[in-house]
Amino acid sequence: MKKQTNIVFSQLKDIPLAALDGKSSSTLSQVCEGRQGVVLSMLRRFGCVLCRDGAAQLSTIKSDLDALNVGLVGVAPEHLGQDEFTKDGGYFKGDLFCANFGCNRYAQTTRASIFSLLRPSVWKAASEAKSRGKDGNFQGDGLQLGGTFVFDCASGEVLFAHYQEHFGDHPDPQEVLKVVKDHFSAKEADTQ
Repeated sequence: MKKQTNIVFSQLKDIPLAALDGKSSSTLSQVCEGRQGVVLSMLRRFGCVLCRDGAAQLSTIKSDLDALNVGLVGVAPEHLGQDEFTKDGGYFKGDLFCANFGCNRYAQTTRASIFSLLRPSVWKAASEAKSRGKDGNFQGDGLQLGGTFVFDCASGEVLFAHYQEHFGDHPDPQEVLKVVKDHFSAKEADTQ
């Protein structure tokens, strides 16, 4: 598990998150209301085949998260590609927002080099995504990296932080779910 502690919930909680319809906005604090926690996926781009595959993989734990009253939230830095990303049920089963540059800056995600595309692991991940029926486009900022984070909404504690080190570097959804279950099951036991 890649756990870094440089992300701080207090830096992210009030960043405006624009709904994809462009008609409403929210904040991470508002998304947390009434929930025990949030799994936050910082998507690189809506059009990225690797992001689409990672989003679909993370969505496989949505029903388990719902049962624990933990939200699944995806945030992308731009709107490009969102129509394809969301059509026909979409790749991501959680709440989706666009945050322009704010979330990525405060989450301290980084940018990759164009040479990162030459890594065998990137080509392997792209091949696997395509074999699972994912496609994509090259619109937008292709060098921004993302991450996946788990927050306790009550305390703001960062329970899990996975910063992408290269394109296609996504956490194992079962590892994310284990962190959520371990924390919130223990928390529930403490309150009984």
